[in-house]
Amino acid sequence: MQHPLLRVVILLMAMAAARSSAGESPRSSKTPTKSGATSKPSEADDAGGIVRVAPQEVGDANADFWGTLSEDDQAGAVRDLKSFGAKAADQLKHPLRPHESKFFLICSDLPDNEVGRYSLLLERMYGKLATLFGIDKSRNVWRGKALVFLFARVEDYRLYERLIEDSDPGGSFGMTHCFGDGMVHIAFYRSPIEAQFNHLLVHESVHGFLHRYRSPGRVPSWVNEGLADALASELVPNPRRAKFVVGLAKAGLEQHQNSVGDFFAARHIDGWQYPVAETLCDTMLRQNRHGYLNFIDGIKDGQDWKESLKKNLDTTPQKLLSEYGKSIGVKSLR
Repeated sequence: MQHPLLRVVILLMAMAAARSSAGESPRSSKTPTKSGATSKPSEADDAGGIVRVAPQEVGDANADFWGTLSEDDQAGAVRDLKSFGAKAADQLKHPLRPHESKFFLICSDLPDNEVGRYSLLLERMYGKLATLFGIDKSRNVWRGKALVFLFARVEDYRLYERLIEDSDPGGSFGMTHCFGDGMVHIAFYRSPIEAQFNHLLVHESVHGFLHRYRSPGRVPSWVNEGLADALASELVPNPRRAKFVVGLAKAGLEQHQNSVGDFFAARHIDGWQYPVAETLCDTMLRQNRHGYLNFIDGIKDGQDWKESLKKNLDTTPQKLLSEYGKSIGVKSLR
């Protein structure tokens, strides 16, 4: 039987190798958002070597832009988003063709057939989220639509982030920008690894959906990141990745003496906590999907997450950790 410490070393070496092969390195500095908040970038993605950045929260939320919006407001928002996309292309001096679907506006330099394929994935993801959260699939939660930028070259993606969104993308392949006026911008570099990119495409889009769902109430980082990865894994199934993520979650916990650290309190979880968040949220969804939805609703309606956890899932953080630890084979998790 492989010694636990050796298993940790092997998995950490695999993560480092994945980062190296992707040509990326984790960032250690904090990235200021336009609202003055700070966003802690993650380390390597749990199973693909991707460096990710937490959703950027830009400006104070105005609740007037949530709920049912008038047709005039929605039409005006779409016009503004299209104008933003066109101006971004001009400022970048880079050809970005517009593509429009029911819920998404996509600006991309990729071939039209590829954009069409990703547009279908995004629409399917939207339908999946609508079903999960109990809303009609025809209902538009976005203010206008979600504005998505897809770039063929990583250099163009990162230039867009620095020049247009005034953000530091570090070594990331995708970022979501959630604005206080209800708008959502999402930008990506199309990774040559299809499964990796599809996962990230869904992951970042879930962040945007959660921003727009129900109210501007903020969902804790561990829930936001965990649900985004769990749903991405559901929509882009990869049994090999799923097994590896569980291994990384266990390795990270063992490395931290079976402690989740500041997992529940952190405004933005650390890279090693991403696999923990994904596997924890996946476990919660499988055990009580309806209760998990009510848990999210409670937070969005203004309840403290611990209060919502107790009210809707009849559990506490420590009890939740204990049950989760048993499910992945980690004893005395705290």
